[in-house]
Amino acid sequence: KMKYMFYSSDFHGIGHFTRNLKIIIFLSKYCMTSKFYLVSNKKFVVDKLPKNVKILLMPHISLKQRPRNIRYKDVLPEEVDIWAKHLIKLVSDLKPNVFYSDLNPNGGYGELRKVFPILLKKRIKTIIGLRDILDDKAQTIKEWMTSEADKLSIFDYDKIFVFGEKEIFEKLYSKIVKNINKICFTGYLLPEKGNSSSKTKSIDIFAMFGGGGKAIDQVNKISHILNKMKNKKVVIL
Repeated sequence: KMKYMFYSSDFHGIGHFTRNLKIIIFLSKYCMTSKFYLVSNKKFVVDKLPKNVKILLMPHISLKQRPRNIRYKDVLPEEVDIWAKHLIKLVSDLKPNVFYSDLNPNGGYGELRKVFPILLKKRIKTIIGLRDILDDKAQTIKEWMTSEADKLSIFDYDKIFVFGEKEIFEKLYSKIVKNINKICFTGYLLPEKGNSSSKTKSIDIFAMFGGGGKAIDQVNKISHILNKMKNKKVVIL
């Protein structure tokens, strides 16, 4: 029996949690003898989980600084130890065969920098999931492809799943990607056939923005051209 642990640290929305949950529920239908654990720092109400799926909540910690201003510090705050120790205990108790991380290779606050050596020692297969569009070159190197010895890069993981198009990812990051052989391109995660709403068929433009600082500017730009699209149905999230 295989055991899979998905780690999701959401700080503003529920996008990463939702994506991980969709992947887990899909896999649970075809791997009914396997167990799936979704570890999250936020509590969400989810109805009718499959019997082989469990959601595990991280302990609450409060840090005033933004996660990206903490996770790369040489010395991490003491509060980060709470999450690191909790994850290490979960790994030790549940003994997963696969550890999947979403969002950042170092974790929300850098806690995975302390957990990763344990995963390697226990020979647990590590996977990280990414979007095909990350950020500009400088920020992408800092967040996902750093070469600093004490920081984690996506290339420290055994496998990299990119949710999106290979052509888009390679066009943006081919010059800074070290090991393309580790990357598996899944395409976009679309609803299963038969589950799509008939209302969505009339949508002409669909725009979805993340929690990054540039999202507000992007929303403002698209709002200025909406008047030119009076005959179009536009959905913005």
